[in-house]
Amino acid sequence: MVVASTILSMGVIAVSAISTRSLSRVRLNREREVAWDLLDRQLTMIEYVGVDNFLRAGTLEGKFSAVKNMPEYTWQIVLKEHEITGLIRVYAAVAWGEKSHRRQITAQTVMSGTALADAAATDQQTTNPTGATGTGGAGGATTGGTGGGAAGGGG
Repeated sequence: MVVASTILSMGVIAVSAISTRSLSRVRLNREREVAWDLLDRQLTMIEYVGVDNFLRAGTLEGKFSAVKNMPEYTWQIVLKEHEITGLIRVYAAVAWGEKSHRRQITAQTVMSGTALADAAATDQQTTNPTGATGTGGAGGATTGGTGGGAAGGGG
């Protein structure tokens, strides 16, 4: 009787541990699903208003309004000139969680726009005292953001 009770107890403990781990992973997967949805919405919004207008608005990071029963999600966009004129690389990141367990997903895409090249040309004309205009672009300089490219995976 004692041996049967011990085996039954160990089985119940094992099932409880597996259930707890499964619930934790389901929660994490749900958080990631929400993060990907928010990232997709942010990129869709940028595409809708146009990357040039988005850049002119000057907001390259922020917080999403509260998502019910989820942690706080923040977003960051980094824009860089593409090698092809008229295109801009868009690096997008969504982060969530506490500082000790901060999680992040990232994506990159290319959108049409000229605001970075226009800004670089304006800067170049301003810094050139002879009045000659240059033809170079920004050379991949990061515009806005709080540092670092957002490319790569995370989690």
